[in-house]
Amino acid sequence: MINIFLNLGIFAKIIIIILIFFSVISWGIIFAKWRLFRRLKKENEQLRRKLYYFRNLEELKEHYNFKGQSYFSFLFSVIKDEKDLALKEIIDDLVDKAGKNLPFLATASSVSPFLGLLGTVWGITKVFFDVKDLPMITLQVIAPGMSDALITTIAGLLVAIPAVIAYNYFIIRLEEFRKDLEKLVNQLLALKNKK
Repeated sequence: MINIFLNLGIFAKIIIIILIFFSVISWGIIFAKWRLFRRLKKENEQLRRKLYYFRNLEELKEHYNFKGQSYFSFLFSVIKDEKDLALKEIIDDLVDKAGKNLPFLATASSVSPFLGLLGTVWGITKVFFDVKDLPMITLQVIAPGMSDALITTIAGLLVAIPAVIAYNYFIIRLEEFRKDLEKLVNQLLALKNKK
């Protein structure tokens, strides 16, 4: 694999390095978001199951361990303390926080194929320049340019495909998280109204 990279032209190497950067950042976001949404789903399920056993918010607070960094602990504190914030705005803020960095996946999934295509066009153009003055065209003449073209295309697709799949998956999970928060707010408000 390293040998293939070393044999590429300088322009193809630059494109591959950019694509590697996109890939590393994308996979970091994918793993971080996967862990985040898994934890949020688990916390939400635990809290919603426990809500049915309490008569009011004070009882809930005494028996449930709200972690300081939890999305749900913030929501609980706002409802309990009757802060003057619109709950819809709070939910929007929490969803925005959970969706942070997802636009990078969208960018990587849309830009990467174009970078691969740029490498393809560059490689094919290089082939035409290399053969224009030759009386006879051989594989040794066209192979380097064609190799650059195909490798950058493959690299672009290898970055874009997981990024677009992950982006679409996490957008769905983000919408599920919003719905879970809205249901939780309704349940907490019902508990708050009980004395």
